[in-house]
This record gives sequence, C-alpha cells and structure tokens, in this order.
Amino acid sequence: MSKSVHFAGRVDGFTFTCVDDLLVIDGVLPTYYLKQLLQQLIGDLPSIQRIENRVKVTCCNGVSGDRPTDCT
Repeated sequence: MSKSVHFAGRVDGFTFTCVDDLLVIDGVLPTYYLKQLLQQLIGDLPSIQRIENRVKVTCCNGVSGDRPTDCT
C-alpha cells in the first residue's frame, strides 16, 4: 500500500487491528473513492475474510460532514 500513488504520505495515518478473520481499519482520507479503494486493496489479501472499514472521509472543500483541523 505504501507504494501506491493514491496513498503516498497517508499510510502512517491508518491503524489496522486484526482479530481472527476480521480486520478493522481506522484512519482519515479526503475522498470516498480512496476509502473504497483502500478496502478493495486490503480485501484482496487471502487471510482477510471480513473488513470493518471505520475510515472517516474528511476534506477541506466542504463535501464531507467533517472538516480536518488543518483546513485554511
């Protein structure tokens, strides 16, 4: 994932917790597209059976319900 141009500079912003076959993903991304792309990339791993995607979508242009604190 760290080699993907879509997630460059964002990899450290995620936490992954695995319990049995469930992977829980927490973090923040600027678009719903990236949230879905992340889930698809991880879902292709053979050991992952279930994913709970808790990633929040926040952006500065007001499209999401949340605004990150670093918006100017």
